[in-house]
Formats: sequence, C-alpha cells, structure tokens
Amino acid sequence: MEDTEIRGAPSVIDRYFTKWYKTDLKGKPCEDHCVLQHSNRICVITLAETHPLLQKGKAIKSISYQISSACSRLENKVSGKSKRGGQFLTELAPLCRITSTDGEEFTIFSCVRGRLLEVNADILTRPNLLLEKPSTEGYIAIILPKFEESKSITEGLLTRTEYEDVVSKRAAMKGLRNHYWYITMQCTDAWEGGRAKWHTCNILEPKKKKVQKGELSTRRQFLYL
Repeated sequence: MEDTEIRGAPSVIDRYFTKWYKTDLKGKPCEDHCVLQHSNRICVITLAETHPLLQKGKAIKSISYQISSACSRLENKVSGKSKRGGQFLTELAPLCRITSTDGEEFTIFSCVRGRLLEVNADILTRPNLLLEKPSTEGYIAIILPKFEESKSITEGLLTRTEYEDVVSKRAAMKGLRNHYWYITMQCTDAWEGGRAKWHTCNILEPKKKKVQKGELSTRRQFLYL
C-alpha cells in the first residue's frame, strides 16, 4: 500500500477508503484499532493513531502471528476469485501479538467478521513500518466480510467524528485528573469506604491543603460525571 502523495492532494486512504474505529479493545484504555473499509468490501486492519504503541514512543521487540499452538495467521491460505479457504474471523479474533522492548504486550484484533485474506509479513522483519506508516505499509491484516454482512459489519464501530469525540473526552478527563490531583486519600476513603475509585489517587502525593468536609459532595459529583 503506497502512501506517496502529491502535496495538498487527498491521500490514497482518503480517496478510496472509509475510516472506522474500535476503541478500548477488551476494556484496555486507548488500545484503539482502525478499520479501513474499501468500496469492494475489503477491510484493512491497522493501529489507530491513539494506540499506546504510537503515542508513547515505544520500540517493538517482536511481532507474532502465532495465536496458539494450533493456529498461525501466517499459515492462512486463500484461493480463487471467491477467496476460499481463508480463516474465518469473528470481531474479537486475535490477529497478532506485539511486544514492546519494555515488556508490554498488545493483542491486535480483527474488529470485523470475515475471511482473512492476508497478513502483513513485512512487519515481522521491518517492525518500524508499524510505527512509521501504520495506515499503509505497516498495516496488520486484510479481511473480506461476507457479502450479506458487508453493510452491517460497521454497526459496532465508530465513525471518524465519533472517534474524535472519544479522544477529546479522554483529553478532558485527563485534564480534570491533573487539576484535582491534590484531593487526598482521606477524602477518597470517605467516599468509597476505604477504597479509592480512581487508582491514580493511590500514587499521588496530597498537597498541603486542608479540604473542608462540606466540599466533598460537590467534588465527588463533579469528578464522577
């Protein structure tokens, strides 16, 4: 997938693909995926720009398409115009596992139902493609949904506008946490019966500011919106 473009002209992605998103896969914050849907039904699975691998400057140690001892996405084979023989995937079928040099592991999922057409073996020997060109040469896999499901596979996905709204809300909540970092564990204990609702409160140093008892209900309501 070539990403060389004339300056100012729409990219190949913008011209021929519709972007869909799946956020917080398996409940893991910011582990967002992008689905590039072509008009011919094929879906290209990539990392979304907010994925921790792209946002935190992580280096990749290894990438594996070996899902289990009995299943390798690299062994996927299709034949004929109808692409018979490819592995069939559900929305949460794992495609590969990526391990960063700091030991953190990320599983990339299919996000859509369909038949696996191919995986990108190039990223096994050139993992930086995944970081530098995630939407083009660093894609994860290509999936072909069933014809009868081609219009419904995006029902559980977010549009670009909806995705940007999610990202904006995350940034706003992060700002709130930073602004109210001085709330002490004594206050959280009063709210949660000895257990802090926000795990970040457990590691923050309380500021030397006395919080009045009458302020607790107002702050609790504001923070838990």
